[in-house]
Amino acid sequence: MQKHTNPLTRLQSRADDTPDATIINPAKVSAQISSEICGQCHTEFDPVDEKQFYTHGLPYRAGGNLQASHRIFRYAEITRNENDSENAMFCRTHGFWDDGTIRSGGDEYLGLLESPCYQRGTGTRQLSCLSCHQMHGSDPNDQLKETMSGNEACLQCHDQFRKRLEQHTHHPPSSAGSLCYNCHMPHTTYALFTAMRSHRIVVPKVVVGKLSGRPNACNLCHLDQTLDWTAKQLNRWYDTPIGKEAGHTVGHDDDIPASVRWVLSGDAAQRLIVAWHMGWEPALKVSGDRWQSPLLSELLIDPYSVVRHVAHRSLRSHPDFKDFEYDFIAPPAQRRETRDRAIAIWNGVVHRSPVQQLDAVFDVDGKLKLGVVKKLMEQRDEREVFLPE
Repeated sequence: MQKHTNPLTRLQSRADDTPDATIINPAKVSAQISSEICGQCHTEFDPVDEKQFYTHGLPYRAGGNLQASHRIFRYAEITRNENDSENAMFCRTHGFWDDGTIRSGGDEYLGLLESPCYQRGTGTRQLSCLSCHQMHGSDPNDQLKETMSGNEACLQCHDQFRKRLEQHTHHPPSSAGSLCYNCHMPHTTYALFTAMRSHRIVVPKVVVGKLSGRPNACNLCHLDQTLDWTAKQLNRWYDTPIGKEAGHTVGHDDDIPASVRWVLSGDAAQRLIVAWHMGWEPALKVSGDRWQSPLLSELLIDPYSVVRHVAHRSLRSHPDFKDFEYDFIAPPAQRRETRDRAIAIWNGVVHRSPVQQLDAVFDVDGKLKLGVVKKLMEQRDEREVFLPE
């Protein structure tokens, strides 16, 4: 440490071209060590030695053993440990979906750790943070390498799909459905008033969402479709199991689109994630943008301020609401008045008939079936949700 804090000693050490062994370049170490350098911050953890932590801080330095100082929150390990009830409660109710996928932004290392690409990759195909990101010479917003904002991020390892992309995705090559990360890294993480991409690389499965609450990528784009529709498509395209052995029975979820059920009945994280997607251009392009407005209007009185904020932002992306004003931290009575004003605008416009899949939610005049809405909202998951960021 003295070598770096004393300017004279530092100057003397750089008098020749001898490499400085005390400086670690993340690009020149293994994928594990490189990712741990990022993971020291982008994670949830407890200090291994609390006394040392509160007295001297964390001893970890780049290139060292992260596990020696950081007790990383691995969902499966913590939730099955009966002696760790406090952290287990945090994992189950706050920072994670129930399948162990982190849902709070800034903790992307925890998503990477659970990804098969990281766990099973070898050699040049071993995934690390630097596979896609770089600190210097990139856009500060996402710090993505120049060629990593599209499919090259995945094709650099999975080159076998390069020439048969449409055969694999079953979507036109130039569409959002053929962007690898829209299916394998959907926006199911929340931070900074927005939805972010999950860094747990997975394949879409309806059963996972049914058991964990984490919305699947298909229904976050095809907002007008049911879980049954998605299950059938995945079974037809990829032989994804359907039936009791997969924890899912076709017909179980009636005819309510998944997004409608999540946005009205889900917990706060589900409502926020779906509200964001109701303003996401790729989803509006494939699902239409003429029916989500009254559903988003209901979220203007949501008990969570951030849900209200995201819902309003998405609402303004829809026809008839581009100039709609709303204060998401206004008193409750004012927020209710604004909600009613938004519904009145929707009811007063010349309605475009919602797509056929939405007949269970809208009547023939394009108005919400209030009985259906009331029933769904009575089923809302009101458990407290706290997402650290």
